[in-house]
Amino acid sequence: MANHTFNLWLDNDSLPTFTQNTARPILERETFAARSVWFALILVALVLCTVTVIFTSLRAVWAIHFGSKHGGKPPTAPCFVPFIGHTMSFVLDTSGFMKSMAQFFGDVPFRLNLVGETVYYIPHGDVIHSWFTNSRHQTTQPFLIAASRDALGLSLSDMEILARDGSGENRKPAPGYEHIHPDHRLFYTSFRDARALLTGPALDSLAAQFIAYFTRRLQSTVEFQKDEWTGIPDLYIWFRDMMFCCVVETFCGEHLLSLNPDFVQEFWTFSSYFHLLLRRPPRWLAPKAYHAREKAVESVRRWREHAAKHSQQNGERLTDSIGSDPYWGSPLMRGRSIMLKKGGFSEDGAARLDLGMIFATSANLVTATFWALFGIHGTDPSVIPRIRDEISPCFNPTTGGLVHLKALTKKPLLGSVCNEALRYSVNTMPAAKTLVPDLKIGKWTIPEKNVTMISMARHGSYDPAFWNQGRPISSPSTPTAQTQYEHPVDTFWAERFLEYDDDQKFHGHFFPYGRGVKMCPGRFFSNKAMAAAIAIAMNEFDFELDPNAVGVKVPKPDTRCLPGGTLPPDRCVPGRIRRRPRRGLRD
Repeated sequence: MANHTFNLWLDNDSLPTFTQNTARPILERETFAARSVWFALILVALVLCTVTVIFTSLRAVWAIHFGSKHGGKPPTAPCFVPFIGHTMSFVLDTSGFMKSMAQFFGDVPFRLNLVGETVYYIPHGDVIHSWFTNSRHQTTQPFLIAASRDALGLSLSDMEILARDGSGENRKPAPGYEHIHPDHRLFYTSFRDARALLTGPALDSLAAQFIAYFTRRLQSTVEFQKDEWTGIPDLYIWFRDMMFCCVVETFCGEHLLSLNPDFVQEFWTFSSYFHLLLRRPPRWLAPKAYHAREKAVESVRRWREHAAKHSQQNGERLTDSIGSDPYWGSPLMRGRSIMLKKGGFSEDGAARLDLGMIFATSANLVTATFWALFGIHGTDPSVIPRIRDEISPCFNPTTGGLVHLKALTKKPLLGSVCNEALRYSVNTMPAAKTLVPDLKIGKWTIPEKNVTMISMARHGSYDPAFWNQGRPISSPSTPTAQTQYEHPVDTFWAERFLEYDDDQKFHGHFFPYGRGVKMCPGRFFSNKAMAAAIAIAMNEFDFELDPNAVGVKVPKPDTRCLPGGTLPPDRCVPGRIRRRPRRGLRD
């Protein structure tokens, strides 16, 4: 009986009429009150966001017009959400957000408020030229340490070894580090050895070794026959793997690849995730990225163990010798092995740092060289015979067809192609922290010490107001329309750099290797290797892009890989290859 009565009360239809009439208004009032609270919260949020964006926009506009006259600090970029600032926009769409802000501020540096950190953006042109000029008052060390932690997976104990070196990259230690042991000056030693072993006679030896490796590899490929075209599913992957093997053999010797037959694929898989790893995603969100890195690290560790066991050079002090070690490879890598051992790094940490060095010496160089080759064959057909006319006299049949590098680097059209490839595909994000307060950047002042400054190379490289775009092909039909040119900045034009015969003329618009005293020490090797690889490849083979695949939508640099140095193609590049006849000097 009790259960029966309880079930009746649970049934709405069985509730007494007076109970239903009493409860319904109460429920309706509670629902209305809840909805009113939510509506009020949403309204307050919208008002706060609207006021925030109006206030920050007006403040930015005022600072743009009047701030520089007083040597003030850069304006803060407009933001929509208070307290969070620009964090969400920066994280979710770095490239798009930075492009829109750079267009809004023009040549004015601006400030971003990210959660827990203030970042200043330095625009291209005169302002970034001033930034590079003051590079001695800045340091890139925190970003190198962060990249070692995030992209390479350096352990905490090995991280502490890097972090304790605050002596800087200059010969004279920074204040407070005058008594640091020379073996613990890791950043200075790295830059010193790179400058010594990537210039002068050591550079010539290294470049000659690369030329020998690359020529031998291309001449020994058996899948291509004279007068017969062979289809290639992706020319980028084919060329990438060919050149990468030769760069690795040049720097690390032949044992790294012979001990690890899958290292080429392991490395490029890791490289494709490099920009993602820099963002430190949880392992469960990006398991493939972390797995790819560990595979590549294991291969480098295996090579290092083999080299340490068999090489007779492990205990020698590094000199500027131009000879190579059969196990460690170049003097640069042999010197690194000595430095990392004396520095106290674990074997795992040393392998991860060497993987980073392999990435630095090859990933950007190889990809940029492909873009040069693609630009020659994928744009103006008249460029191919003109390039061949330049490079043909540079090959000596008495030396097995090896290219004469000194003569090659003086060819103007080839030089223009190499620079255009860097302009077209490089999207580095230079970053540094201030070492002093009130750092002057042009007309502006960065007041804080130890604050981050960044820029984006692509904004200067794609500035239509600066770059040579050929002849105009149409006039603007309306006051807001822009003149159309033959060769817009978002296309590859082999002759674009023929107009620029002095590096100073770029003045803050073209800096693929950075600028100032911290400019990339490997730039001389990269320039020589790029020119040599293009000449050797075109001397050995004819290339054709597949018009049915490429003509529909031309491959472009993949801007999703940011920050990522030289951007790979955003799609496959199918084509075909034919071996050219061997007859002394080829025409």
